[in-house]
Amino acid sequence: MKRIIVFLIIVCAVTSCGRHDRYARELAEANDRQKSGTLFTETEQMRELVEYFDSHGSANEQMLAYYLLGRAHADKGETPMALHCYMDAAARADTTAADCDYRQLSRVYGQMADIYKMQNLYQDQLQCSVQCEQCAYKAHDTLMILACVASKAEIYSVTGQKDSVVPAAEKSYHLCKKHGYIDYGASSLGVAIRPLIEKSDLKKAKRFMDIYESESGFFDENHQIEKGREVYYYVKGLYYLALNRLDSAEYFFRKELRLGQNYNNQNAGARGLALLYQRAHRPDSAAKYALYSYEMNDSLYAEMTTSELTQMKAIYNFTHQQQLAQQASIKAEQNANRLKWSVVVILMLGTFAYLIIYKEKHKRKTAYEKYVQSVQMLKQAEVELAVMRQHEAAFGNMIHEKEEQVARLAGIVQQYESEQGRKIPDSERAMLQSHFYQELERISNKGELLTPEDWQKIEHEVKHALPAFWELLANNRQQLTPHEYEVCVLVRLKFQPKSIGNMIGLSPSSISKIRINLLYKLFGIEGKSADFDKRIVNI
Repeated sequence: MKRIIVFLIIVCAVTSCGRHDRYARELAEANDRQKSGTLFTETEQMRELVEYFDSHGSANEQMLAYYLLGRAHADKGETPMALHCYMDAAARADTTAADCDYRQLSRVYGQMADIYKMQNLYQDQLQCSVQCEQCAYKAHDTLMILACVASKAEIYSVTGQKDSVVPAAEKSYHLCKKHGYIDYGASSLGVAIRPLIEKSDLKKAKRFMDIYESESGFFDENHQIEKGREVYYYVKGLYYLALNRLDSAEYFFRKELRLGQNYNNQNAGARGLALLYQRAHRPDSAAKYALYSYEMNDSLYAEMTTSELTQMKAIYNFTHQQQLAQQASIKAEQNANRLKWSVVVILMLGTFAYLIIYKEKHKRKTAYEKYVQSVQMLKQAEVELAVMRQHEAAFGNMIHEKEEQVARLAGIVQQYESEQGRKIPDSERAMLQSHFYQELERISNKGELLTPEDWQKIEHEVKHALPAFWELLANNRQQLTPHEYEVCVLVRLKFQPKSIGNMIGLSPSSISKIRINLLYKLFGIEGKSADFDKRIVNI
């Protein structure tokens, strides 16, 4: 009997070792195919490997298996599933172990950063890039380090962190040059040129432009930039505009319009010409290109909306894939179909409701932006009309055209104010267009906390621009907590709950509770947080 038991133990051990060797060999082969650039779509095979190594593999083997499964989903276009696998891969890594495969872990974070970039989730991309860089340093992976440093400059650029763009780009350039990647380093300087122009550091901007044009490899022998990067002509036009070399600036703005065919390039080229003609005191031409830029901006919004809807569909497909996996594990149960269709219907209804809400919010945002721009254009047109009337003999029929423009813009403004149920006072409109309000928007977009000095400025502006609201606030100040007071003011200034939370350091759920409390304290009624918003913005 003992001999039989020993024999069975030996057989099990040999069988287990053979199975592990086979799976380890398959994992290595899959890794080699992926490195060679071969399209990798074998999700079923990789899922089998993941299931095995989850129970029998080392931390490095588990990480690699989940990573390869993620790559398989990515190659099939299943981006949300890929991201889920990469997160699992990072979670399996044992960073306390001496043999932790940091080179592989850096690639996990690199793939996650790429997905977040595609989804326009730049803060998440930045976090993954930082983790990718840290792992690359530990793995002594120079090329990955350079890629991470370069990506930071791009992220700072698209998120408007202008003070961080130039140092990051310079660091990338010098590191790449040090290690022999001259073209890659030169390409990093592209995002730093415009911030330098806006800071009037034109000497440094010119040096960066020369390096970018001569070393990046993006330009042909005729100094034409490769297709897809034409927005550089707009930046170069801004450089010459800053030097007041209007002919050169006009040349590059028009080159941007001529060669850059997408909405972004058309918007940029038209905006550049509007700025140029404003500098040249040619109001009609400036208005013409400003209007064209506005139209291209509208088209760009529509394009972005389509992209966001595609992303929502991908998220829905990801949820659907999760449901299929759940159904496979419980297919023997009698209630499998009922569970499947119930969840699907809920998801579809939720998605449909989200689409409706998103569309309405986007419609309101677009209408408000159009209103603000129309108000600004109306003020400019009225000033120009007044100047024309002082020189009536010189302008002639142009006065009539300008009067028609003023009437049209006034109609847009009046229609918006009528649809909102009230006319926005001039004092409030001036505040919403002021540098003070733009600074608050910048703070909210960056997720910074308001300082005591910021609150002093806010109270000063609100007191003068919104006297009725200030009186309500003053009469009820004693019964409001500090956070209730702050939320009340920021809601009246038309900031969204998420932005308010960032500005005063509270979660969105806390902001919602505070707004419900304010509805009862200030108006004596119970309701939803949105009911408070509707009431307070009309005071």
